[in-house]
Amino acid sequence: MRVKRKIPFIICVLVALYLNIGSIMAQARSYEGSITVNSVRLEQLGDSLYIDMDIVLNGVKVKSTRGVELMPQ
Repeated sequence: MRVKRKIPFIICVLVALYLNIGSIMAQARSYEGSITVNSVRLEQLGDSLYIDMDIVLNGVKVKSTRGVELMPQ
């Protein structure tokens, strides 16, 4: 009996996921130029994770009323 109750729930979740696939949007760029990351090094020491990277901002021009926020993921 439990399987019969789960089937409509699973179908609803699959339909919701299918309808949401085409609606992913990103934030508009507020700068010109290119941003690249070079020389990435990860090191774990004990409970800490150390990240060493070079962020290259080639030709990046940001208006004085705007900003660029870099969030590693």
